[in-house]
Amino acid sequence: MYRSVVQAELAAGKLVELPLASGRLAHDLDLVYVKDSFFAGDYAALAAQLRS
Repeated sequence: MYRSVVQAELAAGKLVELPLASGRLAHDLDLVYVKDSFFAGDYAALAAQLRS
């Protein structure tokens, strides 16, 4: 979550920040585009780059 989204809640003490141990975080990313798009090949290439 972005700090700017919850800045007021952090300042008011409604939320607290939980520090995480050093390391790399990862999460899923869904690439959505129009079926039979002219750019489908470009999107597939982008997806391949993101996987590596």
